[in-house]
Amino acid sequence: MADHRSLGLLGLVFGGLTFAVIMVAATLVQAHVSGRLSLDGSGPQTMVNAPMTFAASAVPEAQ
Repeated sequence: MADHRSLGLLGLVFGGLTFAVIMVAATLVQAHVSGRLSLDGSGPQTMVNAPMTFAASAVPEAQ
């Protein structure tokens, strides 16, 4: 049976590895959301900054 010190060290190692995996995953997600990383290989997509248009019934009339 393993002693308490060895199990603590093993927990620290697994905790460090878990933290490293979480940080890499968060970095990849952040890069994908910001558009710097494209997972399908087509490169970053260009976003058009266009004003939104609304249907006439959705806009209240000025009084």
